[in-house]
Amino acid sequence: MKFKIQAKEFAEMVATASQAISGKPIVPAYECVYVRVSSETGSPIMTVLGKDAGLAIMKATDRIVAMEDGEALIPAKTLLAFLKLMDGEMTVDVDDHFKCQMICGGKKTAINCMDTEDYVSEFTVQKDAKTVRMSGNDFERMVAATLHCISTDESRIALTGVHFAFDAETGICEAVTLDGFRVALCHKSAESNDTFEVTVPAVAAKLIAKTLKGREDVSFRFGSGTLIMDDFDTSIEASLLSGEFIAYKHLINRDSKMQARVNTQDFTEATKLCRIAADAAKKELVLLNFEHDGAMRVTANCQMSEAVIDIPCDTNGQMENTDVQEIAFNGRYIEDALKASEEYAGEVTLLMNTTVSPMAIIPVDRDDYFQLVLPVRRLERN
Repeated sequence: MKFKIQAKEFAEMVATASQAISGKPIVPAYECVYVRVSSETGSPIMTVLGKDAGLAIMKATDRIVAMEDGEALIPAKTLLAFLKLMDGEMTVDVDDHFKCQMICGGKKTAINCMDTEDYVSEFTVQKDAKTVRMSGNDFERMVAATLHCISTDESRIALTGVHFAFDAETGICEAVTLDGFRVALCHKSAESNDTFEVTVPAVAAKLIAKTLKGREDVSFRFGSGTLIMDDFDTSIEASLLSGEFIAYKHLINRDSKMQARVNTQDFTEATKLCRIAADAAKKELVLLNFEHDGAMRVTANCQMSEAVIDIPCDTNGQMENTDVQEIAFNGRYIEDALKASEEYAGEVTLLMNTTVSPMAIIPVDRDDYFQLVLPVRRLERN
């Protein structure tokens, strides 16, 4: 294999493909990127593929000068380190003994490669695949808005990813995450040839979202326990998570005894101040009190510090089974929820029923985003 390419473009391709490579590869071949030059279709194409047991990323380009077709497995870490120090057009030559030489200006480097004989470089053939077309921007927004609620509990593997529910009849895709203390749901338009649900691992969801940001009209194929995304010069294959996702629809309840409308930025700043003051022993406890006319008081106190912030708030109704209209939360959970809501609204509505039932956080005048945060049960009032 021998070809010429711009060093910067080659480095970007290797960096992207290398994101699929695990920190602890199960076999030596998975420490490498697979590089192939082929002129079978007439115009020479170079592809760079990185993979592990459950994720593969492929980049392709026709901006090369091919002198000889071929393929090789090149150690990714060393290759990328070399490429970052090169600039301009470079020549890459892999000989019959799998030694890769790279010449760029006055710089000459060499890397020992591996044989590709047992390396599977093709994506899974999907029979009777379910297909989806949607905006890449919408996919990126759904993932960004729900990532903070993904569970890290490996004993419940189905909850360690983003769950997608596609409805062919309504043309809606829902993205849902939950970790036992929080729920985030976002929905966007999507065209699918079937109604079905899948769970995409968190790492794969983030990589796909990063790739699709700023792009429109992308396609997905689901089948044989895998997801394949093809978009221009980038393809990603990911194994889907097995196991049954929690039935979440009954959790999405917009009925409430009490509603409070607040500015998202004001609430975020108040929560950040309270988190600084919160005692770690109380799990970053932040209190929301609604007994102040026209304001919500956000407080945190411990032995060494305290914070009290009043922010404007329009309140309607009261929480049940309590004389004190005060509810406690883990401050980090509230801050995460507000940060995810910032893109959706300058104001949010808080929906509450009791001091021990989940509080809903929804953008004002929008219905495509919904969050739940479970409060902290307090044995006594401070």
